[in-house]
Amino acid sequence: MASLCFGGGGPATPLSVEERRKDVVEVEGDGYSIYCKKGRREFMEDRFSAAVNVHGDPKHAFFGVFEGHGGAKATEFVAQNLEKEILSEVESEASKKGFANLTKLVYLDPRQNSFNGTILLELFHLSFLRYVDLSSNSLEGVLSPEVSYLQILRTLRLDENFIGGDIPREIENLTKLQNLSLCHNEFLSGFPSSILQLKELEELYLKKNLFSMLIPSEIGKLSNISTLAMGKNKLTGVSQLQYRT
Repeated sequence: MASLCFGGGGPATPLSVEERRKDVVEVEGDGYSIYCKKGRREFMEDRFSAAVNVHGDPKHAFFGVFEGHGGAKATEFVAQNLEKEILSEVESEASKKGFANLTKLVYLDPRQNSFNGTILLELFHLSFLRYVDLSSNSLEGVLSPEVSYLQILRTLRLDENFIGGDIPREIENLTKLQNLSLCHNEFLSGFPSSILQLKELEELYLKKNLFSMLIPSEIGKLSNISTLAMGKNKLTGVSQLQYRT
């Protein structure tokens, strides 16, 4: 093996041609050692990466051994990049878990930022939330059924993102919801019938999505509605009540 990275997580440093011709590579590090013997090939094509005291914590380290059957360039690339990609992902997951500790949070408004990826599922487990505004970010994916865990939520704003798919049926469990705004997204299929179960709803904004077909006549059950905005979709009208004779 012929690449080493240690300390704060810098890039692995390739050995010279002369060093790669050696039959044996031995490295002694801080609390670890590496030994490798070259096989039949002219050059050593395996690589390794080692990082200790990651972020100054002696309990955190990264070690990787990369087989060279794919060629030296491939293993060199992995040795130089895999560590930082893994550590970046670990840091991202740690920040997500930070939200899970905000168990008393009532009001959440990170609108007009650059959040991307899917909505953190941890947010849906903050049971005291009454107001959530994630508008004007770059969120994508679908709205998880776990949104139904926000039993006392009053306001949910997700405008101007890239969230798509169907609105989950479980949203009907948000029985305290008064304001729902999903404008400028990519929600699709028929008008979400689950919304018709939100009897406390006062304002509903669905503009600029991909909703299609008829609006159910049961929309009349939303007797507290004062604002209903559905422009720039693909809706075709309101279905007629069916009477039995």
